[in-house]
Amino acid sequence: MNNIVIVIKRSDYGGEGKRRPQVILACERSGNYKSCKSSETTDIRSDANSDMKKCARDTSTKKCGCPFLLKGVNVGDEDDWKLEVVCGVHNHHISEYLQGHAFVGRLSEEENALFVDMSKSLVKPRDILVTLKNRDAMNVSTMKTIYNARI
Repeated sequence: MNNIVIVIKRSDYGGEGKRRPQVILACERSGNYKSCKSSETTDIRSDANSDMKKCARDTSTKKCGCPFLLKGVNVGDEDDWKLEVVCGVHNHHISEYLQGHAFVGRLSEEENALFVDMSKSLVKPRDILVTLKNRDAMNVSTMKTIYNARI
């Protein structure tokens, strides 16, 4: 509703009555990009002169260290939870559209079942996407989502 994607950053089931179960929720843009390779590791690229050059790898990330954080703690023996705002500020602009976001663009179980049925009936992918969007106005799936599900 607010065009913000919240993900589970960390969770703890609490163990054998020692601690209370808790969950930490954060903005999808929290944290920093961790490269599995050092900054000077390289791809070998061929130039027009066919000289092999070592270049820094081109990478990008949507992570910007957003401090937004929510903490949920289980209170009592039932499924009662208390949610508190640890930090309610974002350090980035809020997206106008959620199109292309990995978490929001996923197909639900119901949409996936419809997708499978339509694929078996040899319906074109673009028609499957139109049908999914007509059924749910909040659906922000893309053609790439459809092709990935097909594979």
